Amino acid sequence: MTEKFQPENLKKDRGFVLIAAGIILPAAFLMSATLNLPHVVLICLAGLAISMVIGKSLACSERSIIYGTVAALVLAVVFDLAFPVDKNRFQLIGEVFSTNISAPFLLYIAVMIAFFELNPYSTGVIASFSIFVILLSSDVTLSTQQGESLLFFTVHTKNFTKIFSVTVILEIIFILLALQPRKISRTGKTGKREKRAVILSALVFTVFLGIAGYEFFRAYENEFRKLENIFLRAGMRRYTSSRYVVFPREVNLNRVLSPEIESGRNAIVLRAKSESPPGYLRGRVYTKYRNGRWTNPGASFQKMSFDAYEGVIAVKSFYYKGGETPSGNRISVYPSRRFSSDVLLVPGSGNRFDLVADKLNFSQDGMLIPEDWQKDGGYTVFLPGPSEDSAFPDPMQTGDSNLVQVPDNFSKDLSETLAAVFPGRPENDREAIDRLACYFMTNFKYSTDIRETNTDPVLNFMKNTRSGHCELFASSMILLLRQYGIPARYVTGFVCDEAHPSGRYYVSRLGNAHAWVEAYSRQEGKWVLVEPTPPSGVPRSSAHMGFWESWSDRMKEIFQTALSDVRRGSFAKAVTDIASAGYFALRDFVWNPFRGPGLLLLAGLWIFHLLRERSKKGMPRPGLDANTRALQDEFRSLEKFIVRKRNLPRPPHLTINEWIRSFPLPDGMLAEFAGLSGRYMDIRFRQRQPSPEEISEFKKTSLKFRKEYGKS
Repeated sequence: MTEKFQPENLKKDRGFVLIAAGIILPAAFLMSATLNLPHVVLICLAGLAISMVIGKSLACSERSIIYGTVAALVLAVVFDLAFPVDKNRFQLIGEVFSTNISAPFLLYIAVMIAFFELNPYSTGVIASFSIFVILLSSDVTLSTQQGESLLFFTVHTKNFTKIFSVTVILEIIFILLALQPRKISRTGKTGKREKRAVILSALVFTVFLGIAGYEFFRAYENEFRKLENIFLRAGMRRYTSSRYVVFPREVNLNRVLSPEIESGRNAIVLRAKSESPPGYLRGRVYTKYRNGRWTNPGASFQKMSFDAYEGVIAVKSFYYKGGETPSGNRISVYPSRRFSSDVLLVPGSGNRFDLVADKLNFSQDGMLIPEDWQKDGGYTVFLPGPSEDSAFPDPMQTGDSNLVQVPDNFSKDLSETLAAVFPGRPENDREAIDRLACYFMTNFKYSTDIRETNTDPVLNFMKNTRSGHCELFASSMILLLRQYGIPARYVTGFVCDEAHPSGRYYVSRLGNAHAWVEAYSRQEGKWVLVEPTPPSGVPRSSAHMGFWESWSDRMKEIFQTALSDVRRGSFAKAVTDIASAGYFALRDFVWNPFRGPGLLLLAGLWIFHLLRERSKKGMPRPGLDANTRALQDEFRSLEKFIVRKRNLPRPPHLTINEWIRSFPLPDGMLAEFAGLSGRYMDIRFRQRQPSPEEISEFKKTSLKFRKEYGKS
């Protein structure tokens, strides 16, 4: 066994840095040119130049890897905030992988690898990241690009095919160079000829393969185009069907529930951190009902006041009626990528909202629509107090005719129903609201098995089926309240009360989408949240997370929280959040009556194996006498001497002769060492055992060699 190099003893392999630059920079240039982000290639170039200047490689440790990864993520996110990309440029792959963040992040990680000591995986990781960035850069719509910032980067839009081909060829050349063993560069003339032959053969084969592939594509171009369109349509259909748009601007009760929504009802659409269950999170509000459709024609929006912060903090604090001084009750919401909504989902009593957005518009009914919102930054809602069933408090003056609007052909049927529900007139609005809610819960049944009819869905529900989903319950109660004279509005959103098994956050699934009622109690002078749907139809927590779902969602939450912190400008908090989340995740994994003992048992077996292997190394090897072991130990000392003086460690898979043949052109010391090695092998591997006199003579020669060259 030979001594391993310590990182601090290794000098920077600048040849590797040059090859890494040859792999990274073409991909960085293509990505910068495609998305008009010149800073990406400049950052990569600056990082590689710094790596060339630094004389020593950095030690590869957990801390350095974590810091480097966070630094790469921070650079990618911060510059994305400073130079946003038009996401309409992205096609299928770019939309799925968020090219504007993932591509720079991978390039910065590749540059970071060039700072560390060379290991067997360095080249493979850099090449893989660069190839993936090229793939992402090619999946962009060129016709929508505008590149006024640097004219040099706009030339490629007319010659993209040529530049893409040159980029791929450069990648192949430098990857082939990187795949050659580093030792070949220090061999003699034979090794150099072998290296040239390998590279030349690979280039010839690559050119032949490229020409043959191009001709084959041209010959069957139409068939390839058809196949491409089939896959593209299938991929887009699959991807767009996985994007859940739950709250459109119009609710159509005539339509049955979408099969895509039904099949994906267990998909998690948002995660929320709060001390208690967030409860009802309202999204869109509708006020006018006609022909089975809810709309909000009178909705008007105004901009909410906000506080901005100096420095790198990107988040703004928008506030509304008392939100200038935030309370300690807060809910941090992180929508998933699969959930598409242009409105914020918040409790009705929220009065302060922290998010990365240019503006936040709010309607008189409490809808919140941000402008230029960075969705992956999430948002935080501040509440005056903990509440799971709060309604939006405005408008206090209910002069909007839409809030009491009832279709003309409904009045008779609604009045008959009210007469049956209220044999005696209620004392106040709150009693009327409670009695109507009780009426629906006791006389109607919740069901999602709804068929389309030619009659109005609400009248059909109230008079015929008496069975339906939450939208029909909410719609029917609103119209009855309005007929009675109580202003009411239709609200859609999510019920969020399912705690993750870790207990650190709550999740809301697609099946937790819900519709409910907000009614105005005139005697109390306030809006109240009303739930007319029976308990069986209120989407409370019912799903149970299995072990793997729990852990995969936990990892998503950790990444989502860290990305949100970086988006908001809280870089230190991102590091601490990752560290604390990792600690609690590990603790929760181990702190289990089944997993805990199993892990302890595995750890014990592993430690026992290590101790056993160590004891084996310390034991005398069977079949070797004391003289042979002494000879081996002396030759190991010589090996360590060569490693220390010439940085020429012997790889474990090479014999002594192969190791010596891999030396550069021999000088006096290496030539004499080769002679000593030959003498050692003659004594060590002959049939009879070495004598004490031979051992003593070899030790004297070895000592003389080390003294002679140890001073140089």
